[in-house]
Amino acid sequence: KGAEFGKAFEHFLLMEMVAYRSYACKDFVINFWRTKSGLEVDFVLGAGEVAIEMKGAAQIDRKDMTGQEAFTQACSPKRSIIVCNEKEKRLLNQKPEKLLKQKHKRQIKHSPHSNNREPMKKGQEKNRT
Repeated sequence: KGAEFGKAFEHFLLMEMVAYRSYACKDFVINFWRTKSGLEVDFVLGAGEVAIEMKGAAQIDRKDMTGQEAFTQACSPKRSIIVCNEKEKRLLNQKPEKLLKQKHKRQIKHSPHSNNREPMKKGQEKNRT
């Protein structure tokens, strides 16, 4: 599906997390993680409790999980999730969880007032750069 799809897919999830945090009145930061060698995790929530990696591919393999596995070893998050386009959800040796894009969409609760969100307070969100 290409790099453009991957960026759009990642941006979609970021916007859903920001919306959820706002209308559910949750207070957690959304960050990313990257090593000097280039391993990365797309989203780290809170103080490292949840790590989320986005993959637009229809099938992922071990090399697609190296950043997520490195973060899991270094920081021991409560949940380590890979959101991708595979047809079935699967658990991989109690390592990163993989969720289907379609199942993820169902798990996010949408607010009937999601277009009327209140602005974020200064310092409430860390920007991803």
